[in-house]
Amino acid sequence: MKTAVTLKEFNDLVREIIDNYMPSEYWVEAEIFNISVQRTSGHCYLELVQKDPGTQKIVAQAKANIWNFTYMKICSKFERVTGNRLAAGMKILFCAKASFHQVYGYSLNITDIDPTYTLGDRERRRKEILDRLTAEGIIDLNKTLQFPDVPGRIAVISSETAAGYGDFCNQLQNNIYGFKFEIGLFQSAMQGDATENGVISALDSIYAQLEKWDVVVIIRGGGATSDLDCFDSYTIAANIANFPLPVIVGIGHERDVTILDYVAHTRVKTPTAAAELIIQHMLDALMELNGLEERLVSNVTDMLDKESTRLKLIIQRLPSLYAVMKERQTAKLNNMTDRMSNGLRRDCTEKAHSLENYSIRLGNSASVLITQAKYKLELIEERIESANPKRILSKGYSLTLKDGHAVTGAKMLKDGDIITTRFADGTVNSVIKNK
Repeated sequence: MKTAVTLKEFNDLVREIIDNYMPSEYWVEAEIFNISVQRTSGHCYLELVQKDPGTQKIVAQAKANIWNFTYMKICSKFERVTGNRLAAGMKILFCAKASFHQVYGYSLNITDIDPTYTLGDRERRRKEILDRLTAEGIIDLNKTLQFPDVPGRIAVISSETAAGYGDFCNQLQNNIYGFKFEIGLFQSAMQGDATENGVISALDSIYAQLEKWDVVVIIRGGGATSDLDCFDSYTIAANIANFPLPVIVGIGHERDVTILDYVAHTRVKTPTAAAELIIQHMLDALMELNGLEERLVSNVTDMLDKESTRLKLIIQRLPSLYAVMKERQTAKLNNMTDRMSNGLRRDCTEKAHSLENYSIRLGNSASVLITQAKYKLELIEERIESANPKRILSKGYSLTLKDGHAVTGAKMLKDGDIITTRFADGTVNSVIKNK
């Protein structure tokens, strides 16, 4: 029969081994996976993990506790140095002693936490993100955008219930200059794990209606520094850096700095400061417009004064100018009249001589033409007379006709044809036989 021990005996053995072989405290590096503080007892309970750097898979896990009197001391020191409360996701360097309870099992009893380790790890992560943004050449990309002269249409990424959002709206809507603003709220979680997806989704929604907005404002009121860790995000920072509108970031208090402050077009201390910045831009635009108006009025006044003076001088000089111009025009007109009279007389004389020459030449030409015409007419009469059939018949010739047509050969006739022979002194009809 196998020898067996009870579970309690086995747990006592484990406890004895831990107490004997691990009597000292150890400094251990781990990440807080979960943390809770009991309200009644004030004890702090944690779940600690170690993740593989490449895959981020959990390779070790343990429970830990910090008893009330120790937790108050550790927590106060940690917040004073780091500005943060202990929270999930933090890497810590803690001093602890291993323990094993027969009922509750294995755990670590934390007696101290080195806040400088956590502070260094946080800054290291920030530096890695900033170095990556710099290497990709986008860290200052949003800063290169031209800030609108009149930023009257503002897309706000915040939580509707956040006090910072209310302060921002009140500051804009109750400005002493009476400027009017169009404010559109794109809601997002502003704390915790949902912040990253919420902010990026809000940016996507603004991008879908880009033409409606002049600037983007991301605001959140103050709080614990650890509450702002969600804004130390490469993904949010890269989206802001590449966004086509200027982005103003007003998160937390003046002492709070996040990764978003490095990539935003303009970083302000608080949501109220973001509103003041926008109002100031509107005021600057108004002042510039007023200045342009004053310069325009001044320039127009100067031009009117100069033209008025010039017009007065012209009016004063007008009588003398008129007399000079009248004298010049009269002389010019007289000169033209003389030239026209002389030219007209010369033209008339020349035309008269030309007309006389034309008359003489026309008379000579007419005589020649008449003589030529008479000669041509006589030639035509002679030709007509020589071609007269009577003249030809009188010479002994005759003309034979059949059916009124001239017979020019014997082949045109046949027996029985009646022909007419015309002589100079008459005609004879004949019948063709025995052809």
